[in-house]
Amino acid sequence: MTRLLVLGSSHVAALRQAAPAFAEQQPDVQLSFFAAPAPAFRLGRVGSKGFFTPKYRSKGDRQLGRQVNDGALNIDLTVFDKVLVSGFRFSLGDAARLMLEFDLLEGADTGKARRCSRGFAQAVIDQSVEREMKLARNCLGENRNYVLTDAPYPAESIGARIGDYGPAESLVAFMNHPDAPDLFAYWQASVRQAVEAAGYAYLPQPASTVAKPFATQADYTAAAPHFDGSTLGWTDHRHMNAQFGLQVLTAFADHTLTPSPLAA
Repeated sequence: MTRLLVLGSSHVAALRQAAPAFAEQQPDVQLSFFAAPAPAFRLGRVGSKGFFTPKYRSKGDRQLGRQVNDGALNIDLTVFDKVLVSGFRFSLGDAARLMLEFDLLEGADTGKARRCSRGFAQAVIDQSVEREMKLARNCLGENRNYVLTDAPYPAESIGARIGDYGPAESLVAFMNHPDAPDLFAYWQASVRQAVEAAGYAYLPQPASTVAKPFATQADYTAAAPHFDGSTLGWTDHRHMNAQFGLQVLTAFADHTLTPSPLAA
């Protein structure tokens, strides 16, 4: 029996909703969950005895923490074989904003008045990844059998929020940019390198869920669960549903639980 904890922010809800279906696939995995609002989770800390405690900012945060975690305000990581972490966002937002205003010197001419080098765009990506990785290291500390998976990419339908969500315009433009596939591949490699350099394992978002560079298929936002377990009555284009959660848990099982074949 493998004891697996899914730890993170509100994105844990999709994986929790997928637990019954995953249990049918993997009956030898004992699933547990612990989640906190994103700011409380990201600024939380693992203490010397292996307990993770979010940085609750208010009485409301604590009440919600108790509600979603069966009364608990922290979790002992030492009793689990693996900890799958979902909640850090190694965002391509900075690079997307850059590409909204600049063309690459070495890339396609999309009519932008200004240009920058591919190396500069890659440096922007590296800086963004390292900034988020610093948060992850401060939060999680030394490796405790962590497997990090990035918070879900925004849905390709996020353009519906251009009027009320600032990054939507640049994200949509990036998803459709001719140079996006190359930068997306560079970003993926940069995230993997940073996570593994910290001593953790890395699980990328399943390719089967990806519609475009840094874009999740829109269908995965339908009936997405709220943090408290209820179903969202609207689509925010960033939180995913049980079908997405099952894809991630299945990828985790394939990535972590399936033994590698022995060399001939």
